[in-house]
Amino acid sequence: SHDNLVVQGSTVLYNEKLYSMRCLLFLLLIAHLFCACSVKSNRVKSELRRAEELMMNSPDSSFIILKGIDPMKITGKKSHALYALLLSQAMDKNWIDEVDDSLIMVAVDYYRNSNDAEHKFLSYYYLGRIQQNSGNLAKALVSFAVAEEMAGQISDNYSIGLLYAQFGRIYQTLYDYPKSIEAFSKACHFYDLANKSSHKVYAKLSLAQLYKSVKQYDKSHEIISEIITAAYDSKDVYLTQQ
Repeated sequence: SHDNLVVQGSTVLYNEKLYSMRCLLFLLLIAHLFCACSVKSNRVKSELRRAEELMMNSPDSSFIILKGIDPMKITGKKSHALYALLLSQAMDKNWIDEVDDSLIMVAVDYYRNSNDAEHKFLSYYYLGRIQQNSGNLAKALVSFAVAEEMAGQISDNYSIGLLYAQFGRIYQTLYDYPKSIEAFSKACHFYDLANKSSHKVYAKLSLAQLYKSVKQYDKSHEIISEIITAAYDSKDVYLTQQ
């Protein structure tokens, strides 16, 4: 009948409106969740950038920022890799001798085929540091050698100096004094370029000890004299009393 058709038509119209409202609510919910995730993702990226900016001069502050990041809120392979690298770097700079390479390998796996020379350099350097901490000096030398390949492509002279200093320490441990002398000499050069005078002094102290070990006493005394003269010029009380 006509009345039944009207009722059926009204029911269909009502159901269509209800369906449309449900779809709209669903889309609004998805949009809200997407926006919330986007805000959290942007916040994490901002914190990672801040931690990286502070790393060289305030590694303790970087470490605090990184420990405050919930890894579950990190999205994207790039952010995961940067987080893994920065946390590994912060631990090393805060005298935490990590021996588990599972975290740094996240960064290594991401940057190994990347054109990002700086982060690739740092990834392999900190992989080498962890291998060095665990006593696997052969693997550490391999990782440091990969990092060294990137050295000509980056401008971070301080980190390059750190790399050569670690080469020097390993070769000194292995009693390969000529290679150790060569490595510490390079460390001094890059510390000088980076204006890291205290690091340069300690690299020179290692050189003086190495030259003494190979019985080049005049060279050893010459380096010690240079250190003492530089210490007096800079009024470094600690070094002048040694």
